[in-house]
Amino acid sequence: MSASTLLLYRHILKAAATFPSKNRLGLISDIKLEFREAAHLKDAGELKKKIAIAKDGLDRLSAYTGAGCGVQGLSSSIEGLRSRV
Repeated sequence: MSASTLLLYRHILKAAATFPSKNRLGLISDIKLEFREAAHLKDAGELKKKIAIAKDGLDRLSAYTGAGCGVQGLSSSIEGLRSRV
């Protein structure tokens, strides 16, 4: 898993942890499972689709949680990560 994908994963889990739902733990479990299953993908096109879906999910979660860690926040985090490398 690349550093940017790992960062996306962390942001999604953080947003899901504060998602207002009775099924919050199930949601977090599903997110972890999706990322585990996608970790073994080799096809670049399929990976891009999965990442696009994950970014969309982060935006949707952030809209409900008000966490401010949507894709915009993720992009700035990735840029900070790149500047350290």
